[in-house]
Amino acid sequence: MPPNEQIPHDKSFHFLVNKIKFEVPIQNLIYSLVRMPTLPENGFVMENIRWK
Repeated sequence: MPPNEQIPHDKSFHFLVNKIKFEVPIQNLIYSLVRMPTLPENGFVMENIRWK
């Protein structure tokens, strides 16, 4: 897969659910409904990522 090619969402979801363990710290997930693409301002943080 070329480096700039996006992974299909179903494969990403499968990986996150079945292949790794992670923790999600408390974070501000507020996003703008005016700006596109609408994403949390500080991104999404995962900690203590490890293989299952």
